[in-house]
Amino acid sequence: MDLTTPVVLVRGPGSVEEYGATVRREAEGSLAWISRPGLDWHVPHGLRVKVEADGSLRPFHGDTVVLPLTASDAAGIGRLQAALRSRLGALLAQPLDPAAFHVTLHDLSSGCDLPLLVPRLEANEAVCRIEFARLAAALADHPECARVRLRSTCLYPSCNISIVLGLVPHSEADFRILAHAYAAFDSAVRLEYWPRLHVTLDYFRPEPLGQAEGARLHETLVTLAPSLLTLELDLWDLSYQRFESMNVYRTLFTVRSSAPHGRDRP
Repeated sequence: MDLTTPVVLVRGPGSVEEYGATVRREAEGSLAWISRPGLDWHVPHGLRVKVEADGSLRPFHGDTVVLPLTASDAAGIGRLQAALRSRLGALLAQPLDPAAFHVTLHDLSSGCDLPLLVPRLEANEAVCRIEFARLAAALADHPECARVRLRSTCLYPSCNISIVLGLVPHSEADFRILAHAYAAFDSAVRLEYWPRLHVTLDYFRPEPLGQAEGARLHETLVTLAPSLLTLELDLWDLSYQRFESMNVYRTLFTVRSSAPHGRDRP
């Protein structure tokens, strides 16, 4: 696996400039939509399966490939989350634990019925173990590829489900590394969309918002939007995780733990 070569994501942009422009346009469109007159906010099924009517997080199971944040970055984004909740708490579900904040690289499988999911999770895990070992070998050969940087774009509502901090790769090299890593996990679950890199700060309660709430949400997200924030992530820490709710994640293995015997494990 060569993480440095040019890559064109299937169904997605082929350069960091195209990627950044596209995700910024999507985020800005979401912000503009919630501030328009006659807001028609629907509650999606994807929120109802994760959050109860009272805002508590429902059991929801699955697996995913994520980049954990450093403790300092998680604490900083946790302060941003606290500021959001101080202004919008009545609109938001049970708070997420900042210690579990992460950047999802590749979604895998999820659902409410764990017994039904188990065969799919086991198959995903088997493929991911192979891809994690391939990534570990690539990083051992090219240690300069292990560190990737992301920079923030804005806060925006994602699909009427959550509030997220949008992120884009800092450079073309960062984009190539992440895009190659993302494409590797299509061998487990082939997605019909390319990644919108972000940190999820909070989920909404499953209630429709009126125009007044939409305007308050818009004002808050624009006001609290952070100045340029750069996250530095370590691909050795890339993790295969299973989750039981949107607040309970468990790491089964990482790229570091998947390094072949005798190869470097920083």
